[in-house]
Order: sequence, then structure tokens, then C-alpha cells
Amino acid sequence: MSGLAPPVVRETTITEPGTRQALDAVDDGADVVVAVGGDGTVGEVAAALAGTGLAVGIIPTGTANLYARNVGLHGLGKALTVAVAVAGTPRPADLGRVTLTTTHGVIERVFLIVVGIGHDAHTVADVSTRGKRRAGWLAYLGPGLRRLGAPPVPLRASLDGGPWQEVHAWSVLVANTVRLPFGIEVVPGARPNDGVLHTAIVSPRTTSQWLGVAATGMRAHRLAQRPARTPLGLSYRRGASLRLESDIARPAHVDGDVVPDVISLQAHIEPGVLRVQTLPVRHAPEHPPRA
Repeated sequence: MSGLAPPVVRETTITEPGTRQALDAVDDGADVVVAVGGDGTVGEVAAALAGTGLAVGIIPTGTANLYARNVGLHGLGKALTVAVAVAGTPRPADLGRVTLTTTHGVIERVFLIVVGIGHDAHTVADVSTRGKRRAGWLAYLGPGLRRLGAPPVPLRASLDGGPWQEVHAWSVLVANTVRLPFGIEVVPGARPNDGVLHTAIVSPRTTSQWLGVAATGMRAHRLAQRPARTPLGLSYRRGASLRLESDIARPAHVDGDVVPDVISLQAHIEPGVLRVQTLPVRHAPEHPPRA
């Protein structure tokens, strides 16, 4: 692009997946840091840029690119994607942080999309890297369907420091924003910059309840504008923080990255600490396009 200095390219590695490279770019006086990769790479860069005022550009090249879908940057075409990443309109966005206590120690992570514990985390763990490379997000369908009849997971939940409640769920999802392929939304109305931590408790017991949950996800973008009855087997919570505890160690996932042997997690939202390069307002859709 004319008038711009040549970019400085910093490659990620397994041991340095993006945060260090982004911090180095900040120290070197970068005007914008562009993450080229999937949700994991974008999250690593976001962790470094949070609170700095420096914008992150996104060129999505991963398996699902869920965050890019949620901020309207999926399916724009190569030329426009690069132009927006480098010289788009920076807008505030939220960042989630989660502390996971495992049987081996404490892990702190950021998340842009969702943290999950329960059978969805088992599903993510069951999908091989090779399967994701060959089938993309479709690789999750088989393992997920095989777990639909699994017994509920007993957990304890506390929202915004309130009283503990017993929860028996197939899965508990703690989301910054969740829009999946085909326009499926796990949490109606969740947006990347609404300043709210959204929780979905998924606990259907019968096939008809599962169908109701699935139908709600497919039409969630409409429910956000016209409230409807939440189906049996699904409930929502909204707040700034959530703590979950389990009597036995279970896997959890953070934006699709599995963390084994989790006995508790505490998540909270940091409103507006990110700046994300997006389309100008006159070109941006009111809601991100369905894919």
C-alpha cells in the first residue's frame, strides 16, 4: 500500500506463539500490529496489546477464525482483508481473562471467544490436529454427536461474587462473544464490545430439548432483537465475572485450546481494552455477516 513503510515480519513458533513478537513490535514503535493466523495467534497478540492503545489488525488464516467472524472480518477477500488489517478503522473491543486452577498448578490465559468446561471440552480434546486440518470446524461434529447422551457434569457457580449455586450441565460456556459458522450463536446478543461476560448453561436431557437448543442457536441473531422463550435445557447469565468449581479434575478449553485437569476457573471481562482494525462504519454491517 502506497505511503506505508515496509512491514516488519516476526514469525511465531511453538514456544513463542505471538505475545513476545507483539510486545517487541510495541517496543519498536509499531503503528499497528497485524496478526496473521487463527484464533490462537490473534489471542496471543491481543494479550500483548491490551491497554496499550495500539490497534491489532487481523488476517484470518486459521481453521475456524471465529473472532474474525465476530468482528466482521471474515470473507472480505484477500485485498480488502489486508487493507483493513493495515489501515482500517480501530474500534474498542473487550478482552476476557481466565485463571484456571488445575491439579498441576495455576494457569492464566486471555480469551476473545469462549471458555468451556464439560462435555464440549471433551469434544475439543477428542478432535485431532490432523482432523482439524483436513475437515476444519466440521471435525468437531462427530465427537460432539457421540457425547450428546453423556451424563451431566456437576459444578458449582458464582456470578459476580454472589452465592454459590449447584449446576448440572452438559457444558458451561463463558463467552466474550460466540458466533459460529452458519450464523449459529451460542449466546444471543453477545458482541465483542458490549462489556459483558455471557454464560450459557447447556443442560438438555432429551432429544427434543437438544433440538430446541440447536434451533435457538440457529436463530439467536433474531432473538437478540426480539426476545423469545428460552428452551428447556438452556439458560443464560450475564455479569462481569464468573467462578466455577468441580469436585473432580476435568478438561476445559480456552478459545479451543484444551487445558486438562481443571478443578476451578475464574473468568472476567475487561471492557474496551483492545482496539481492533475494522471496516469503516459506512461499510460495516450492523451485525457481522453469517458464514
